[in-house]
Amino acid sequence: MRDAILAQIQDGHSEIDMLHWTGRAALELVGQGGLGYSFGSLASEMQDDYGDALKALTPSLVSVDLLERLVPWVCGIGPAWLRRLAIDVFPNAGLRRLKSVVDCMTRRSVEIYESKKEALNKGDKDVVQQIGEGKDIMSVLMKANQVASDGDRMTEEELIGQMSTLIFAASDTTSNALVHILQTLAEHQDWQKKLRAELLGAGAGNQISYEQLNRLPLLDAICRETLRLYAPQFSSG
Repeated sequence: MRDAILAQIQDGHSEIDMLHWTGRAALELVGQGGLGYSFGSLASEMQDDYGDALKALTPSLVSVDLLERLVPWVCGIGPAWLRRLAIDVFPNAGLRRLKSVVDCMTRRSVEIYESKKEALNKGDKDVVQQIGEGKDIMSVLMKANQVASDGDRMTEEELIGQMSTLIFAASDTTSNALVHILQTLAEHQDWQKKLRAELLGAGAGNQISYEQLNRLPLLDAICRETLRLYAPQFSSG
């Protein structure tokens, strides 16, 4: 991400949409840590249909707010294919857009799930060769699910649903938190300088481990204070 942003300002000052970049960074962080999957390089403007669908999910849900109230009444009517057909012919563009977004997210989730299931079936050697080395949340969940009792075992549909829920819940909040931290530091440049000095002193210009970052007191304080001031996600319901 740093290299991509630097490339945009090579010719001098330029306005950068940091929410766009923190969104991409959050998706990649959650993808690797949560799913053991990479959504693509952060060093280019490469588009990702899953990322686009994720950003469109909340606006799409808002656009059909009134129709959502009908869900408990219609979700059990007929088979799934019939309900999908009804959405296609229903005169509401927002509803069809929401269906397209959900379909995109489901397709990618199924692809990731099938890849992880294949690696798990082949054994630990194949698992550790994946991103996250089998330590990501979904790998751990799938391993536990394999040995769970019949009463506790989740279906494949439920596991795939967990993937979309995890990505949606974690990436948006992470992106919001990151951009608020950057905004706060831009507004308080004295603390920005102090934080930069702490990071560079710890070797952040090169590779630095999570454990090292976690031991930096000023970085921890700034993250905590920003989260106190700006909740990454809130609900007015």
